Amino acid sequence: MFLTVLPALLVACMSASVRGFVVPGGLVTGSGSAVVFHAHGPSNTSPASGKIIEYTVVEVNEGQGYNASNGVFMAPAGGMYMFSTQTCIWSNTFVLIAIIKEGVVVQPSALYDTSPGYAPCFSSQAFVRLSAGQRVWVESRRTNNGNMLFEDEGRWTSFSGVLL
Repeated sequence: MFLTVLPALLVACMSASVRGFVVPGGLVTGSGSAVVFHAHGPSNTSPASGKIIEYTVVEVNEGQGYNASNGVFMAPAGGMYMFSTQTCIWSNTFVLIAIIKEGVVVQPSALYDTSPGYAPCFSSQAFVRLSAGQRVWVESRRTNNGNMLFEDEGRWTSFSGVLL
């Protein structure tokens, strides 16, 4: 359900402001000052504890705040942002990830799956006030299995954000 709600929420947030307006097909047009990104496809499915998860497939990057080469979002403008992450893991894996603002955890999340052959996903969200230039990322905090992150055509491990 989260994946179907997020695009509508992102468009609603952007259309509710002076940043732009929605046209048929869900595209946002206007002054070009919208800030929204959505990326998936972790570059490393086995990130060590304390490492930033880099999402390499960028679907949207209005405002150019997300950097796929290092996995870090840098706010091009100050304001209240909503960040979300969906993390899919292999079965028999424990994972703890966190949304981080400038080195400080703003939303930790954990999942332990014992179902054989099933790759579950979990999501978390955080509302964060940022000044221009401040950074947010998703970090691996702990895992019990080297190969933890999973993605296929039906389940994306992703990171998104929008300036509200």
